Order: sequence, then C-alpha cells, then structure tokens
Amino acid sequence: MTLVLSTSPGFARHGIVRSRQGPGAGMPRAGEIEARIGEADFVVAGLLPVTATHLAAAPRLKGVVKHGVGTENIGGGACSARGVPVRNAPAPKPTRWPSSPSA
Repeated sequence: MTLVLSTSPGFARHGIVRSRQGPGAGMPRAGEIEARIGEADFVVAGLLPVTATHLAAAPRLKGVVKHGVGTENIGGGACSARGVPVRNAPAPKPTRWPSSPSA
C-alpha cells in the first residue's frame, strides 16, 4: 500500500498526520512529521519545512510534492542526493482560449 504523508493543513484532513479533531486539527504538531515520515512513500508539503533530518528518517520516500509555489522549504539537496524527486503544484492560472480566427 502506498502511504502519503501530508504536512499541509488543507490536505491533512485527508492525510495520516491528522489524528485529532477541532480547530487546528490539520496542522501537524511538533514531532508528528518525524514520528510518521518513516512510513511515507510520498510527502505532500505545505508551509511546514521538510528538512534533511526528516528525509534521513524516511527510507521509503519516493517523492515530495509542494503544493503551492516554490520548493525552498524542502531539503532539495538531501532529496537530490537520494534521487528523490521534488516537484511543486502551484495553483492553476485561469487560461483563455485563443480567439477564433476571423473568416
């Protein structure tokens, strides 16, 4: 079974980090990432950093996705050294279809 660890408050309600109810339930508490990252195949990161220490504790990790722009809060050097890809998924921008050519 593939296990995805979410450190993002918005996604945590569907991830394994959320283990409590009420206000702030989606935001991992100190130590939760460290306690669970060893089980994760993938991490969906938000604002909380994913550090080289986290990555060292994640032998199964196959990839890290940062929802939003940038990846500066992810230990990219540690990921590269292990061959773990890091990607981001910024919010989609509205697109316009090209106008139809005039006849």
